[in-house]
Amino acid sequence: MKLMASMMLTVDGVYQGPGGPDEDRRGGFDRGGWTAAHADDEMWPFLTSMFESQSVYLWLLNLSGMTGFIAWLGIAISHYRFRKGFMAQGLDLAMLPYRSPFFPYGPLFAFGLCLIVTLGQNYAAFMGGRIDWIAVLATYIGIPIFLAMWLGYRMVRKTRIVAYADMYFPRPATPGSQIP
Repeated sequence: MKLMASMMLTVDGVYQGPGGPDEDRRGGFDRGGWTAAHADDEMWPFLTSMFESQSVYLWLLNLSGMTGFIAWLGIAISHYRFRKGFMAQGLDLAMLPYRSPFFPYGPLFAFGLCLIVTLGQNYAAFMGGRIDWIAVLATYIGIPIFLAMWLGYRMVRKTRIVAYADMYFPRPATPGSQIP
């Protein structure tokens, strides 16, 4: 048995389910879920009139899978960089409440595995003597969209990758205790 939950985070920090406009109005929130409201009645017939409905479904499935693996790549990178920065500043990993027994190999393995799965998502599009460019686009469209958004954010906000030595970590109140 598997339980899955999908939540959206609005720009103003409200977690919201992806359902209809009347889905969740607790706490005075008057908008409800908003995914269904933006997937209008004309979008699906338009896409399925141009392509087979099975293809459209597979594209959406591939796109959601790709974004999941991109998220896990980011988690692996963040985990690795956080702990490396922590150690670079002379702090003991035992001060952290979570123990990561496979560090640094765990996040590196996760990164490598996610990268292989991400790049190999639709290897069949490259087989058969002819590249199926529609299938390649449908499978890998999440990568250029993510890169454009990430690089755009970095350019607009003028952010940079923080060096390990420049990372800020709060120090515990008493030496030898854990960081909360």
